[in-house]
Amino acid sequence: MTALLQLTDQFNPLAQTFRVTEPGGSVLTGVGIFFQRAPAVGEEQLPITLELRPTVNGTPSATRFIPGTRVVATAAAIRAIASETFSSSTEYKFTFKEPVYVPANVEMSIVLATSGKVGHYKVWSGTQGQHVSGSTTKLVTKDLNSGVLFRSSNGTVWTGDQTSDLAFKIYRAKFRFQFNVAYMEVDTPPLKSLTENT
Repeated sequence: MTALLQLTDQFNPLAQTFRVTEPGGSVLTGVGIFFQRAPAVGEEQLPITLELRPTVNGTPSATRFIPGTRVVATAAAIRAIASETFSSSTEYKFTFKEPVYVPANVEMSIVLATSGKVGHYKVWSGTQGQHVSGSTTKLVTKDLNSGVLFRSSNGTVWTGDQTSDLAFKIYRAKFRFQFNVAYMEVDTPPLKSLTENT
């Protein structure tokens, strides 16, 4: 885990916790979020920000985020992929500025925030017992085993919803294990006269 940065902006965020379950952990490179709506052309075009935060005592950190994971998307970019039906939606991929190593069984939080008006951005989520989008018979019956959806009005106090989850994808790095050889040459250090005789 890398160092944490202090937050400077506290919008009205939405968060989703998740747990890395791969043995040895994972190197995460980005997050895909499924949007149902973005600001229309005539509306205020404020961006939306995604970042990873540590999860503290089961809730997203109110004061810190993981460096390199704060990514901003424009309203136009989200509008281009937003879809009124989940079955035809594609995610917007927030690619981190640098990969982030997360150890196994560590809980993290995806946090989305915007200073846009309420309703300008909408994301797809699922709630147990409610109908699947586009269906009048099929119900959501499973949730994300280790995650909780959180809402906040000030970015510091969070309210969890145990029955709902954000629709998202986590991207992780894949490494090719190959043997390489590096040859190092030792530089001869310059001569230096001693100034004291001890």
